[in-house]
Amino acid sequence: MSEGLPPLELFISTSLESSLGAPVSEDNIEYIARLVEEEALEDEDKIEAVRGILETEFEGREEVVIEQAVLSILEEHRRLLAEIPSPTLSESESSESEDDDSSNNPAIQDPAFQERLRKALLIQQYGLVEDDSASSYAVREGGPGPGEGKKPAEGGIDEALLRSELKRMSMKKKTRKKYDSVNEDYFASGNLNREKMKYEDAQKRAAAKATAAEKKVNDKAGYAKQKADQQAKLEARRKKAAKGERRG
Repeated sequence: MSEGLPPLELFISTSLESSLGAPVSEDNIEYIARLVEEEALEDEDKIEAVRGILETEFEGREEVVIEQAVLSILEEHRRLLAEIPSPTLSESESSESEDDDSSNNPAIQDPAFQERLRKALLIQQYGLVEDDSASSYAVREGGPGPGEGKKPAEGGIDEALLRSELKRMSMKKKTRKKYDSVNEDYFASGNLNREKMKYEDAQKRAAAKATAAEKKVNDKAGYAKQKADQQAKLEARRKKAAKGERRG
């Protein structure tokens, strides 16, 4: 079962079998790995979710053993992340030429995608939404009224801003985080809606917790049914054996 597994899943498989004394199902190995790798989840949420999965599959095991197993998985994930080479910001900046990362991403080069991004940036920078049917701008609540405040230049959003955002979106997650930490004014300028980002992150965490909780309930229900079925079969065998003894 362990052959061909990614490093984290291989560690989960071997370490849990060693510490808990029995193999873990393939589905749970993959599910645990995805939970641990999910950047939107806090460590405490990951620990709670993984603990719930293991307590369901290994009912009766000591809590401290399960807790240690969960913590070892998170520690291994951090170790694996640390081994990944982290490109410096200067390397990412050197790709500002026309042949930068975004040229290798067909989705980012799609004109329809760029148009959606252009409109999103219009909303974030000017507080305006383009209304194609009326060839005008509908003012977002609290934004400037007609003829007031900043207006986008001819053709919409500033092209330099669009190119900058396209470049940022083409970066890998770790590179993008480093880029954002260096360019804090990028957020402060209003080009990105931080509250929206916080809300989306919270939604992801809530969804992941709900999924883990639902799986825990379903797994416990399945285990209870299996246990009840086994008990019923055992009782049936006992009755059959008792009848045989009376006949004898």
